[in-house]
Amino acid sequence: MNYRTKDLVKILRDELAANGIVKKEDQAVILGQAMSEMKFSQSQLKERKSDKAAEAAYGFSSQEVAPFTYAYKQSKKAKELGNTEAGEGSKYKGRGYIQLTGKANYQKIGKELFKDGVLDDPDALVKNPDLMLDPYLAAKASVKYLLLKPNFKNVLSQPDLRTRALEMTKLINGGLFKPGTLEPRDRKHEGGSKLTYAQDVENRINNVIGFNKQMTLNEAGIPVDVDGIITPKGKTETAWNKYISSRKAGAGRGFVNPEFNAPAGYDTITNGAMPVAYDEVPQPVPQAQSTYDYIPQQPATQAQPTYDYIPQQPVPYTPSAPMSDFEQPQYATMEDLLADRGLMGTRGL
Repeated sequence: MNYRTKDLVKILRDELAANGIVKKEDQAVILGQAMSEMKFSQSQLKERKSDKAAEAAYGFSSQEVAPFTYAYKQSKKAKELGNTEAGEGSKYKGRGYIQLTGKANYQKIGKELFKDGVLDDPDALVKNPDLMLDPYLAAKASVKYLLLKPNFKNVLSQPDLRTRALEMTKLINGGLFKPGTLEPRDRKHEGGSKLTYAQDVENRINNVIGFNKQMTLNEAGIPVDVDGIITPKGKTETAWNKYISSRKAGAGRGFVNPEFNAPAGYDTITNGAMPVAYDEVPQPVPQAQSTYDYIPQQPATQAQPTYDYIPQQPVPYTPSAPMSDFEQPQYATMEDLLADRGLMGTRGL
């Protein structure tokens, strides 16, 4: 059966979800690695190195130990991968979504899948490593490999997407980094790609961002294929640009970049301005509870309103003291009043 890119992506996403890895950011950091390892191409479920190159890289090399006398010598990498016999470097070359490599890994994962009831023989992958060319079995093996890594959960708990992407790259392909750091080695890949290690790491981060874009659009109800294929004027970028514009217009100061879980334009790794390429994924703002939503207060109860007017009891007026200058004399009759004011005695004349 032929599988398209989006079919292979869905198979891996379904297996991740079946193992509790459901957040789009968590899935994106794994999908981004798989995109770099095998391009979600069915033909690349098996590493494309020639058997000779794989044996030289992971197994034994022929060396002259005496004049005209040659012997196979186990490489350091072969010891790490558990390849103990000549030919095992090529036999156990990378397979699956994250390119499981080395006899020890095939043996370990085979036993785990046997315990899970997926395989009927604990040595099935050692006996026939090409079983990993089945996309469904490859997904189970790849996810199982990650779950068995002691640091896997810690990687997914990192506060921003870029750090998660770097840590996941180191978990799967630690040889790209300087010891004890997230800084790529100053080296180039051998073979056809000629990429520097720094370029390889950056490509993986961009793959993660691409998958996160597509899944963010899907969550917003915008249908695009989740296949990791991002082109400047493609369907994903066209839909993304419209989505960004609408989110920026609606979110205002609540607009946040979900790739870093930090304000857009701020890189939590360097504590400074981050590259423009990463400053482009908005954090969807929940409509029911946005940062600046107005939340009405509960009305005060009628029985006891906060500002009820309570009338005061009337207080009888009591002058503080009589004011002698204005005290009015008492008169027995009106005539006495008029007489006192000098108004009597003139009308009768």
